[in-house]
Amino acid sequence: MNDKTSLKQIFQEMSGYGMPDIVKAVVISMSPLKMELVEDKKIILTEKSLIIPPARKWRMKEGIEYYLLCFNKQHVYYVLDRVKEYEDNG
Repeated sequence: MNDKTSLKQIFQEMSGYGMPDIVKAVVISMSPLKMELVEDKKIILTEKSLIIPPARKWRMKEGIEYYLLCFNKQHVYYVLDRVKEYEDNG
C-alpha cells in the first residue's frame, strides 16, 4: 500500500470500490504505526491498511488525530491531514 503516493493513481484504483468516506483516527503508536478510529475504538489500523504520503509520515506523532479517507468498505485508509489544523482555523 505504501508504494502508492499519487492521489490520481489511488483514486483511479479505488473508484471501483464505491464512494469513499472521511473518518477521524488517532495515532496510538509510531513503532509499529497504529491508529485507532475515534468513533470505533475497537478498530486499530496498521500500516497494512494505511496509505501515508512519505512527507506526512515523518511528521506524525502519537496522540494526534488525523482525517482519513476510507475506501474499499473501510479496508483501505488514506491519511489526509491533522484534525487540529482545521478545527483551529474553522
